[in-house]
Amino acid sequence: LHERAVTPVYGLAESSVALTGPSPGQGAVIDRVRREAFYQTGRAEPARPDDPAPLLWPSCGPPLSGEQVRVVDDAGRELPERREGRIQFKGHSATSGYYQNPEATRQLFAGEWLESGDRGYTVDGQLYVTGRDKDLIIRGGRNIHPYELEEVVGDLPGVRKGCVAAFGARDPATGSERLVIVAETHETSSDRQSQLRDQIERESRELLNVPADEILLVPPHTILKTSSGKIRRHATCQLYEAGTLRGGRLRQERQLALAFVRSSLHRTQQQVVSGLYSGWCWFLIVCAMLVLWLPVVLLPGIERRWRALRAASKLIALLSATDIHVNGLEHLPRKGPFVLAANHSSYLDAFVLATVMPRAVRYVVKRGLKGGLLIRLFLKRLGVVFVERLDTAKSLADFEHVLRAARSNYPLGFFPEGTFFRAPGLLAFHMGAFLTAVEARLAVLPVTILGTRAKLRCDERFIHRGPVQVIVSAPIQASGKGWGAANALRARVRAEILCHSEEPDLTTEQMTIGLSG
Repeated sequence: LHERAVTPVYGLAESSVALTGPSPGQGAVIDRVRREAFYQTGRAEPARPDDPAPLLWPSCGPPLSGEQVRVVDDAGRELPERREGRIQFKGHSATSGYYQNPEATRQLFAGEWLESGDRGYTVDGQLYVTGRDKDLIIRGGRNIHPYELEEVVGDLPGVRKGCVAAFGARDPATGSERLVIVAETHETSSDRQSQLRDQIERESRELLNVPADEILLVPPHTILKTSSGKIRRHATCQLYEAGTLRGGRLRQERQLALAFVRSSLHRTQQQVVSGLYSGWCWFLIVCAMLVLWLPVVLLPGIERRWRALRAASKLIALLSATDIHVNGLEHLPRKGPFVLAANHSSYLDAFVLATVMPRAVRYVVKRGLKGGLLIRLFLKRLGVVFVERLDTAKSLADFEHVLRAARSNYPLGFFPEGTFFRAPGLLAFHMGAFLTAVEARLAVLPVTILGTRAKLRCDERFIHRGPVQVIVSAPIQASGKGWGAANALRARVRAEILCHSEEPDLTTEQMTIGLSG
């Protein structure tokens, strides 16, 4: 069997089974993350090559076509990549609810999203499933997944392999959960059982850096399983709490209580700080728009208006602690017109370009963004060119308008994807920017924007803190005239942006399953 023939996928009955999966032949992709950082903070930080004991999580691929997946925190806010949380989904294969069970249906939905009951994180649009939400053990503020612990304990001599259950039992004395390990064994002598408990205790400490609160050694067939042989942790926990399972205790109540309080305060602080940061960013944006409107409308000359906008954008970046790094600015033509083509992943893209571009750029946008009178006047004074995308006759008339703008002394900016989605990936490019460049005999300047999707996704209003990078590539000139030359130019520009974008290509045949619009 070829090593690429088998690969992990993710599905559940509530999504008609299939939800995510890699392209055929990709094989298993394993993410190595720092164990301690993951357990303490939920951050899937990449492990160093010399890390002796990393956590290994397999990729389950990107969402299938028509499906969407996101990871949220306890407050229901979408998390950036490499942050573990609850997995939610929606799409055309999603269920409308459980049969004759309105209460279960109500618990399944979080607005338009459905709760999978699983936990995980994403990297480059691919989903990494870390476990079931109800199986998660919170001990001393640490998130502990039982699977690896059960496997390690099951490998000990004297323990029945595949017959170990680790779960969290509520401890009213500390307000935290107690880590309980139940292991089936044939050993009956007290000395041998004592040795076995010591071994399990050592394995727990080495693996999790925390001791188990209670270790129970029980006879074979005590732990409950499903008909397919999977451990029923919740049901076994219920038996334990009912007093059916017995064993020795290893408790550290005071230390656990303190650790739980510290962790709870830390997580609450993170949520409060994140909320305040997002509110502060929106406050800055609204204030800047109110203050900028009059200068932009009254100042003579596009250069002066863009200078005012650039100053305001830089001030917002400074006050919001947004690090914007620019590479390749030496490729930007200092004078004369050209066509700027940038990838599009967030409403923040225009703000970022206004911050880093030292020249005024007239952007081509869809007519639907005209908005009300005040917004329309503001955008027109900045030289924005509005085009119609749906009406063919109007589109042809608008193209002539775009050509006139391209022949002026100002660069003409395009977002060739035309739109963006919350899921990562570079969409197909429309032809408008490249036909314009060919007809006006202008070079195209490829610009790649990274980090804005993680800061503000298309269907979210919560702004996350994080860096942004802009990569300006060397201008690309068309070779020839007509549609063929424009198509070739489009392919070259898109390939240049794709190699810098760090996101999957959503137009190739292999990645069509990743399109989650």
